[in-house]
Amino acid sequence: MLYGIDFVIPANTTQAIPLRQKFILTEGIITRFIVFLPWGCGGLCGLRVLRNEQQLFPISHSTWIIGNDSLYEFADDFSLDTEPYTLMLEGYNLDDTYQHTLEVKAIMTRKVLPQKVVDLFAWLAK
Repeated sequence: MLYGIDFVIPANTTQAIPLRQKFILTEGIITRFIVFLPWGCGGLCGLRVLRNEQQLFPISHSTWIIGNDSLYEFADDFSLDTEPYTLMLEGYNLDDTYQHTLEVKAIMTRKVLPQKVVDLFAWLAK
């Protein structure tokens, strides 16, 4: 399953008071998380991703994904197994003239029960 969102950050949005936006997903496992900062950001924009106020991407606390015409891919498996199935995007934009749109995508798989558990349920159903 592929989920995507365009995260539009207005000009003059500071790190101290970043823009926050929910990224709504479903139950499952995030297998890949992708962020694209287009040409023109010039290192003036930053993004970080949180779950229940804990920073997930980048993994180092209080750091930001920044760049210009830059693609970032995180291949860590992260399980979303409790509601709400949302991530919080936080972003800043120090550009004093232009808003910037960052592309954020999550590739997910459904959670699969181990075969032993499936076999146990089948045995119990007899």
